[in-house]
Amino acid sequence: MDNRLIRLAYTIEFLIALLAVFAVWGQVAGQAHLDLVFWYWKLGLVPAIAYACVRATGAAMEREHTWNSRTIGWVGVVVLLGLLAGMVTYYVHLYYEPQEEEETEEEEPAYTATRVQLASVGLRRDGLVHVKLREGPAHAHFTITARKLNQ
Repeated sequence: MDNRLIRLAYTIEFLIALLAVFAVWGQVAGQAHLDLVFWYWKLGLVPAIAYACVRATGAAMEREHTWNSRTIGWVGVVVLLGLLAGMVTYYVHLYYEPQEEEETEEEEPAYTATRVQLASVGLRRDGLVHVKLREGPAHAHFTITARKLNQ
């Protein structure tokens, strides 16, 4: 095969490996944790893993047997870099909290309009007005006691 085509194939493999590493890292570690990983870790680890994948493919194509010592060595590098990415993500998981999105919460009104029925009104001996209200189908009872106003 022509060397130019092989280089083109390795370049395409590298670009696909870049996308695959980000996709796998985001799926395994969780996108929220991956977003918290510092940019320089991602800048270093993702291309390094993609490069090691391309080198493993090249080592497999160079010799007669696909699984030779160089191929196994480069696959080992991919595994070690993947473990390092996992350790970085675990560190971020332990020591950094994701920033929760600020949701615009609508303020609840100080009162709620409900249907209230007057149950009873009475005047007590001590001059207080006693009002009993009933609300809703559950018949929750509320008692209000107010002082009698002197005129």
